[in-house]
Amino acid sequence: MGYSMLRAEDVKFDVTIIGFHGTLLEKAKKIIADKKFEFSEYRKDHWLGQGIYFFREDYHQAKAWALTKVKRQKENGAILKTILKVDKSSVLNLDARDDLIFFTEFKKEFVKYCTENKIKLSADPNVFRCTICDELPQEIKVIQRTFPGEGYFNGDLKEIDLVLHGVQVCVRDKSLIDFKQTNICGVVNYIPPIVSKNTKKRRKKRIFSNKE
Repeated sequence: MGYSMLRAEDVKFDVTIIGFHGTLLEKAKKIIADKKFEFSEYRKDHWLGQGIYFFREDYHQAKAWALTKVKRQKENGAILKTILKVDKSSVLNLDARDDLIFFTEFKKEFVKYCTENKIKLSADPNVFRCTICDELPQEIKVIQRTFPGEGYFNGDLKEIDLVLHGVQVCVRDKSLIDFKQTNICGVVNYIPPIVSKNTKKRRKKRIFSNKE
């Protein structure tokens, strides 16, 4: 888009992010061996645009994500831990007031640009948000936002207005990841489901009994 904005920065400081990334074990080993993260496959509805994703300071959220991959691929999984130290000016924290104001203004300018150039934007909020994030200035190297979880604990804690959230961190600049500060900190083993012979017999018997 060729558009850039300056954000108001009252205080200069470094941001330290402890991030956890869930993936398959073989992929995790390759990342460590090659000292290289690859962006995941392009998706038009990524939470915060294209990049490398981490759960901030939440090992078990990353473990749960790895577990979904383990079940799908029937392979062992792993959790990678990294420590990022980034200048505040390179981080867009969409949980912070000033940064959200910046994002709002950028969105307005982006929509105006697309309207003037007859570029059609998706009505899907996830796709629309991802598109905006992908168009942000390159100076923004990390984007953070807290998203609601998928219902875990909601039944037990909803009455006191506490539900699970996950702090997603999207690293847009791979050079920020220091592999001296990155390691495999956990493994999720794939355990094949066990189906007993008795269970199969009972199922077969019920099927025949339904036909009688």
